[in-house]
Amino acid sequence: MKQIFFRDKLFVFLPSAPEDEEAILTLDNIESLDPAKLVEKVGNNNTLWIVSPEWEAQFDHFCAQFPIAEAGGGLIRNAEGEVLMMERNGWWDLPKGHLEAGESIEECALREVEEEVGLDCQIVRPLTPTMHFHRAYGHWEIKRTHWFVMDYKGDKTPTPQQEEGINQVVWLCGTELFDKVVSTYSTIRSLFMEYFNTEAAIAMQEELLNEN
Repeated sequence: MKQIFFRDKLFVFLPSAPEDEEAILTLDNIESLDPAKLVEKVGNNNTLWIVSPEWEAQFDHFCAQFPIAEAGGGLIRNAEGEVLMMERNGWWDLPKGHLEAGESIEECALREVEEEVGLDCQIVRPLTPTMHFHRAYGHWEIKRTHWFVMDYKGDKTPTPQQEEGINQVVWLCGTELFDKVVSTYSTIRSLFMEYFNTEAAIAMQEELLNEN
């Protein structure tokens, strides 16, 4: 299964559709898919299931139609186990930004975090990149964001980069964090789902090791 987002909609490429789903596009051969028609096809549903026997090749063919802008970002934790989120243009988000010439994607992610929230962090591990397509300057474009779990070990107060539309930056945990996550972009929700699942698996492995 491979997926790509458009605003709050999810487009999933896979070999067979789940049962009881309404928005399904079945393809017998690899086709050039029009993004506008996909948006029309998903309608009021949250997800469009794009089914093809060659679903991986179909996904790659779809992405190859458009320029891809690479970006890096961070899901940041502090020593108290809180996670940083920031409010940008009315939406709760994570710090991220476009890759610049000559830098690695890890350097990009660390730089963007420092620029947008003023923190010097350390990368712990990568998360699955998120992809979404949108119209930019009159044409369709795909943005692929490479995410990293990061730790911040200092005591500096994060500062929002207001010229980038960032109004506030806060450390959150528990219910407060959950409330922000469920009401934000679908890409960020999927990222947090992966993070929480991975953290639970790591905690379970550590518990088993301690028992032995």
